[in-house]
Amino acid sequence: MKSRILRLLVALVATALLGGVAPSVVSAKSPAICKEYIRNGNFREQKTPGCISRSKYAQAQRAQQKLMQSKLSKDIELTLSLPDIRVRQITGVSLSTNKRVQTTHSGQQSSIGWLGYGTTSTQISIDYTKIKYELAYKTRGLSLISRWESWIDSLSLGYGLVISGEGSATVSGIEYLSTTVSGTTMHIALGWEFWNVFEFLLGYRQEGATFKDFSYGGTSLSEPIKIDQNLGLIGLGLSF
Repeated sequence: MKSRILRLLVALVATALLGGVAPSVVSAKSPAICKEYIRNGNFREQKTPGCISRSKYAQAQRAQQKLMQSKLSKDIELTLSLPDIRVRQITGVSLSTNKRVQTTHSGQQSSIGWLGYGTTSTQISIDYTKIKYELAYKTRGLSLISRWESWIDSLSLGYGLVISGEGSATVSGIEYLSTTVSGTTMHIALGWEFWNVFEFLLGYRQEGATFKDFSYGGTSLSEPIKIDQNLGLIGLGLSF
């Protein structure tokens, strides 16, 4: 790899100095050029054993320059080629039919090649008869992204952790607060590309989060609340 980069730099410098023409390299074993002399106003080649004419020498040099330019183009292509880069914006919709639970979910993901990194944000409102919860948490996760050439263009599998959050539980007009939360997430997403730039995503996500240590002053709630929810995912992406 170092020799390839070095060769590329030398060729680029030489090309710039020579006005865009790749330099020619004459082998130490190249035959001598036949000497020319003028006879009756015309150039004549002197036949010397082992020499070649200037026209054949020029033809060989042009062929060698084309070969070097081709190798230079390949080196530039290999050196500057980048892995597939993607950015995605995803929205989640709760699959629960419980009208007492309202969920808002969004996420972002960036990926290079087969590895993706993403963050999500989830807000949940739960309205029971005697207690009302307002919960919010954030997650971070990694994804493995595989390119396909069938009825889908990409498949993503991911796993994440709840990294922070805060919640409130309101009982009899008293609001108990908590910042102690933990949990995990898993997801799968299918992608379809359009014009090799845009990407449409559909997926499924499972989230589990547990809030505990709700307190107000010196009073605390003994029971934590555990959230297990299933989300349908829809999103858009850009591929570079």
